[in-house]
Amino acid sequence: MQIKQVDRRVAACARHPRNVVAQACLLACMLGVTAFTHTALAQDAVLQRVEVTGSNIKRVDAEPVSPVQTFRRVDIDRTGVSTVRELLEIVSGTGSVLNDLGDGNSFAPGASAAALRNLGKQSTLVLLNSRRVAPFPLADYSEVFTNIDALPLDAVERVEILKNGGSAIYGSDAVAGVINVITKADYQGLTLKASHGASLYKGKFGDSSASITAGYGDLTADKFNVLANVELYKRDRVMWAEVIGRSNPDYAANSNLFDGLSIYSFPGNVNGKALPGCTRVVGGLCRFYKADYVSAQPNSERSNLLLSAHFRPSSGITAFTELTYSHIKTEYPVYPKVYGPGQNPVQWAEAQTGKQRAFYYRGLPAHHPLNPSDEESDLAYRFMDQTVPDSTTTDQYRVLAGMQGSFHGWDWEAAIGQVGAKTNSIGRNAFSDSGFKAVIGDYNADTLAADFFNKPNGYKIGQINSAEVLNQLFPEQGTRGHSAQTFFDAKVSGELMQLPAGPLSMAAGLDLRRESMRMTPSNNLLAGDIVGYGISTADASRTFGAVFSELDVPIIKGLEAQLAARVDKFPGFGAHVSPKVALRFQPDKRWVLRGTYERGFRAPNITEAAPSLKTAFDPVNDPKRCDAATALSHDLADQAKALELSDPATAAMLSARSLEVTSGACGFGVPLATKNNANLKPETSRAFSFGLVFEPMPGASASLDYWSIRRVDEIGLVPSQETLYAEDRQPPGTVKRDSLANDHTFTAAERAKYGVTVGQLIGINNAFVNLGKTKVSGIDFGVKGKTATPWGKLALEVDGTYAIDYHSWNISDGRWGDNLIGRYDYSRWVITSGAYLESGSFSHSLRNTWRSGRALQQDYTDSDWTLASCTDPDGKGLPADKCRLAGYSRWDYTLAYSGVKNLRLFGTIRNLFAHRPPLDLRGAGAPNTVTPPMDPGAEDVKGRSYRIGLEYRFF
Repeated sequence: MQIKQVDRRVAACARHPRNVVAQACLLACMLGVTAFTHTALAQDAVLQRVEVTGSNIKRVDAEPVSPVQTFRRVDIDRTGVSTVRELLEIVSGTGSVLNDLGDGNSFAPGASAAALRNLGKQSTLVLLNSRRVAPFPLADYSEVFTNIDALPLDAVERVEILKNGGSAIYGSDAVAGVINVITKADYQGLTLKASHGASLYKGKFGDSSASITAGYGDLTADKFNVLANVELYKRDRVMWAEVIGRSNPDYAANSNLFDGLSIYSFPGNVNGKALPGCTRVVGGLCRFYKADYVSAQPNSERSNLLLSAHFRPSSGITAFTELTYSHIKTEYPVYPKVYGPGQNPVQWAEAQTGKQRAFYYRGLPAHHPLNPSDEESDLAYRFMDQTVPDSTTTDQYRVLAGMQGSFHGWDWEAAIGQVGAKTNSIGRNAFSDSGFKAVIGDYNADTLAADFFNKPNGYKIGQINSAEVLNQLFPEQGTRGHSAQTFFDAKVSGELMQLPAGPLSMAAGLDLRRESMRMTPSNNLLAGDIVGYGISTADASRTFGAVFSELDVPIIKGLEAQLAARVDKFPGFGAHVSPKVALRFQPDKRWVLRGTYERGFRAPNITEAAPSLKTAFDPVNDPKRCDAATALSHDLADQAKALELSDPATAAMLSARSLEVTSGACGFGVPLATKNNANLKPETSRAFSFGLVFEPMPGASASLDYWSIRRVDEIGLVPSQETLYAEDRQPPGTVKRDSLANDHTFTAAERAKYGVTVGQLIGINNAFVNLGKTKVSGIDFGVKGKTATPWGKLALEVDGTYAIDYHSWNISDGRWGDNLIGRYDYSRWVITSGAYLESGSFSHSLRNTWRSGRALQQDYTDSDWTLASCTDPDGKGLPADKCRLAGYSRWDYTLAYSGVKNLRLFGTIRNLFAHRPPLDLRGAGAPNTVTPPMDPGAEDVKGRSYRIGLEYRFF
């Protein structure tokens, strides 16, 4: 009778496949399982002492003191994912802050990172088998992180996610938590696995993977085990033109530019007229279709190798060694370079000298073969003969050897090894300043030379130019990176004594490391010869170490405490102590109450503290020139309007100038040079959590954990705009201005009229400082249940996060910002739920991921995207329902069949109901969208997708 009631509840859930209703229904089903089933599957009878992420003390496999979410191999298979990044994206407490699916226009292209609690990729520690891996060799400006694309998936036995701080156990970078990827051990057999996935929309967005895993030897019987895993992955390139027909119609409806036709074309336009030979003329102008050259998904190839061996030469001692290697190459299709009117002057700085440079887009000189007029004429052009893709290639490795064993009841382990990575990021889609002058001409001349864009052996407009010319104009440039760590670690754990409530257990150890990082831009970047490009350099090393200790103290029966402390010593500041106190109270076998308090930290990385230099561009308004430029612009526009009928030529020139005069004073990119700061302090944090776990019967449990993290002394930069507001109080050399004699915006008379007394802003020099702070809090919850039904074994689960607050400190105003939960980047609710049924030779998995809706506004300083400004006819002018992101629900279904001996067939339908992600007009740039929406992963056009594969075990 009770089983039938459970069955009816489960069947009812299938009739509610939508959003919150489905979540509530599934939760009700699980409560039904908990309340009605008496046939729950029994847990394993054999209890083993194991080490769980968040502690160095082995304990009987039970609910840990700190909240840890575990994905076992069977859980991973149920998701139907093909990479570690995809797996982590479905965890409610994590988010992808960087991935390799963008256009490659970052300081760390070709890499992906994960973050817990939205606290950034540097505050989440990623481990492989409880030890660190090499950081990605190219810092994302200043952020050093682990590239999760380099981690194998098919070799993984489980993934453990510690959702509160872990600095007391693992040291720096574990402020928000720890992700520990654990590979298979003591594996025996030979298994081949292969899969392929793609969108059902024209078969686009394809990717394929294949792996072979071999293990030989039984560690207990044969005294050894050797494991080898090779994993290959390939992802297809997709261009927007191939899939733009699947785009949400609302994007085109809210932008008349969504078709992506540009006047910057080939062979181009001169003075508003198409040049001969153009194949796409619209309205008398030659046009270029942008979607043909915008990547929706770049192609990537990856290969991962894992070799491990364990030997047991004598009782109580095991020797082990491990080698991992990954090779990743990602190519980003090039977006052909544009040239012409409407493009703001490009400013940049020479890294070696600090000299400020500027590139001006000029037209064709008088009487050029393509310009019969007697004055310089506008050229709108696109360099279509340079389409070599950008590429990033990374090789990463880890090699280690060690021993572990037991001695008189004490477990010990020691290992030595090295981790390292090399990355080469290259591109050819930027002008060489010297090359431009050599094959096209000098753009700085007051009057263009007659051979500008017409040199005898130079670049020819509208033609396919020689490799020699293109190599001068678009030389190869990029950055090589190398990171390495040599380490030795050791630890011991065991029971100190027997107390009345149980054994007093202890762990202690040390961790010593030598770290180096080198980022070397190409010579032409260092010399400032590449127009508009910044650099990121570093060449430093350091030695640091730590000692740690941990106690597991039974206070009374059912109540235990975890006391831990770690002392880390980095160069540049004193020893840092990270303490942790945790309590676990289990009044009976059904209830567990737990709480933790921990101090965490992140040491300044090499690019922040050791000698380094970064140059980039920061959008600013010049407070000493912007108001004057705006007033001049308005006056010029009024003069142009007055002359429209009597002198249209002069009116046109005045109108053009009115649009240009603000480009160097209002909303322009100022070159920013950032140096390291040897006096930086570490970022520190306080993390608190309290929760409970309820297990009414074997196979059914529920958990609820409140968490709060406050981070201070965050390493960052004083905002450039704030620096300019306080320019007169800055140290000499911080703000760099050109002389008034070189003023390209105001004439002498205009400077006197509008009160301009300083020259054009040409650069800001900056350094990293400890200046920010963040506070976040929320509630994690989960429910799990399993039971036997007439159809087979059924398991249900819910994993969710309810975010309470996220506040960042505003440096300029000296106050906390708004609560960002429910704003553009931060959903209040993130819930993943699933139902899994094993029925004979078949297994079914139905998983739902749901995120609540959000406003388009970010913090209080973001006045452009408040609801009022979004709907204002004089502002964005969008309908109210388009001024927020709706909630999003995605259903995935996986079916596996294992009815043939040693063979497993599986298939996944992702986004089963083909739900579109919410319309994001802010992210797409509406209402002035110039290119298709750039949603990483292009979920808007993927629709429903599939993955099919097989796994065969030879023995």
